[in-house]
Amino acid sequence: MFMKFKGLLIFGILAFAGSLPAQTVNNPGFETDTGGTPLAPGLTRYTTGQSVGGAWTVGGSDVLNIASTYTEASSGVGGGTLVFNPNSGGFALDITGAGNTGANTITQSINFSSAGTFFLNFFLGRLVTNDSRYLGAPSVSVFIDNSLIATVNYAGAGGTSNLVVWEAEAVSLGTITAGFHDLMIRNNSLDTNYVGLDDFGIVPEPGTVLGGVLASLLLVGFWRKRQQSPSSCSAVHA
Repeated sequence: MFMKFKGLLIFGILAFAGSLPAQTVNNPGFETDTGGTPLAPGLTRYTTGQSVGGAWTVGGSDVLNIASTYTEASSGVGGGTLVFNPNSGGFALDITGAGNTGANTITQSINFSSAGTFFLNFFLGRLVTNDSRYLGAPSVSVFIDNSLIATVNYAGAGGTSNLVVWEAEAVSLGTITAGFHDLMIRNNSLDTNYVGLDDFGIVPEPGTVLGGVLASLLLVGFWRKRQQSPSSCSAVHA
């Protein structure tokens, strides 16, 4: 009997974990590059009100979607070629826009299929170079429904590789109710012409799933204690 119950319980635990799926972020890596104005091969500009790939609405002034094939000549010591490599795939977004046009934003309405506590995961990119146009460290702020959730500052050091170095970021969004909520990312950096964004995802915080699993395990312990208690056993008569 216990083994049968145990099997059903394990199935229930797995079902509970599976009931808190990752929430869908459309065009999470900016691979769909439609709706903007091409400035050069591999470089597309999106201005206020335009949508990057039909998913992210631009605010402020403008942003750039940059393909892995796009390069620039470095004006730093030693020259060389600046390579705007994405974290993955073929594109990444530069939220500073053409040059650096200030506090630009991208916003997407996310449909949270269930209530819970969630993490926002994404990659923040810094062009590591001695070119004076790109020396500053990236910084962005995360908002839900226009409320500030966190400010994320790139923690890595600079260098001279002329490549983008990507840093994984995780931001707790706290408790979110079911339904549509606006996720907005805002540029805070004014001293660099590149703040890279790539590979967004929203997942349940580990504690949400863990709490359900622990509750299930407590239920197991309670059930076993009752099974072992004399008062819960049936008498057998000859």
